[in-house]
Amino acid sequence: MRISTQQVYSQSVYNMQQSQLKLAELNEQISTGKRIQSAADDPVGAAQMVALNEELAQLEKYESNIGYAQNSLDLEETVLSDINIAMDRMSELTVQAGSSTLSNNDREFIANELRGLTEYVAGLMNTQTASGEYIFAGSQGHTQPFPEDGNGHYQYQGDDGQRQIQAGASFLVTTGDAGSEVFMAVPGELEVSLLGADTDAFAVTVTDETSADALFSAAGDLHLSIAEDALGNFSYSLNDSSGNALGDPALSNIAFIPPETLEYEGLSLALNPTGAADISLRGETPQQSILDVALDLADALEQPVTGSDDQQRISEAVAQALTDIDIAQEQLLSVQTAIGARGGALERQLDSNQELQLITKSTLSSIEDTDLTTAITDLQLEQTLLEASQVVFGQVTGMSLFDYIR
Repeated sequence: MRISTQQVYSQSVYNMQQSQLKLAELNEQISTGKRIQSAADDPVGAAQMVALNEELAQLEKYESNIGYAQNSLDLEETVLSDINIAMDRMSELTVQAGSSTLSNNDREFIANELRGLTEYVAGLMNTQTASGEYIFAGSQGHTQPFPEDGNGHYQYQGDDGQRQIQAGASFLVTTGDAGSEVFMAVPGELEVSLLGADTDAFAVTVTDETSADALFSAAGDLHLSIAEDALGNFSYSLNDSSGNALGDPALSNIAFIPPETLEYEGLSLALNPTGAADISLRGETPQQSILDVALDLADALEQPVTGSDDQQRISEAVAQALTDIDIAQEQLLSVQTAIGARGGALERQLDSNQELQLITKSTLSSIEDTDLTTAITDLQLEQTLLEASQVVFGQVTGMSLFDYIR
């Protein structure tokens, strides 16, 4: 096979150009510290790098979320601690108010301080974050949770939702608690409502709240059925929510002449029907906040005491307030405990995320980074080969057929 002078030149130049390209690549790898400059250098490695970088970005987002969650929990814990201190003072004032040696002016002074503490606590319950969101409004962050209703009282306007944030691949953490869960823990007075088309002919009064509350807890909604026969005789039946007759003996088909009063388990039902009727009785115990407790006590203390009956009224109000404050503080302690548990979980998740970051960065480095020892060795070798090629090329091109003729 004949090789032309042109082929020799072309092949030699091509080989030297390839060596120069390789030298440039090695220089780039050494100067940047990155082995893979483009996907063409290592398609599989480049794909792995993309996946690892995405994982690192997600871990960094989790770390940012954890920082936000920790700040939110710290703010909530601080606010709850301040509220708890105010409630301690309310408890002290309540105990003082129970003394029979106090004058009406003394009780009024206590009532004024209770109202001042109420306003202070209401302000804390309406705490906002730096971004303007209310921390105790549930998922309604831009709704003030405890606005004043114009009558000196406060009604919860948020919802029962909880805001959560992603702190790990499979870990969601609650960053705030709804005011209904934190503060609305004090049971109010039982409220019984009548449901049906003929409720005007009936009236209900709670005569023993404890018994009536137990009744509704066990039986659910009560169903009162009034029957009238062809002779105009009336009878009633009282059943639980499952249709079972209540009472022993059973209050079923009991004849009566209107108006009649039915007494049963702390309830007094006035029956005055003009015909057959079916109504339901629903018992509900509204939940109150510590604000309601303090304001109710202040109202009681502001009423003058003129005799033993008034003093008894004060004693009962004080006893109820002390019980309610204890309930409110126990709920507050429960929430604070939950906040502490969340904070601990966040710290553990942060440690886990940071370990994953180190592992991911190490894996990425093993794929992406240049092995400097190998790269420098390859650079020196490639440079030697290029120099040798240049020497050989110079010698080959210097040869001529005329050298042999001579």
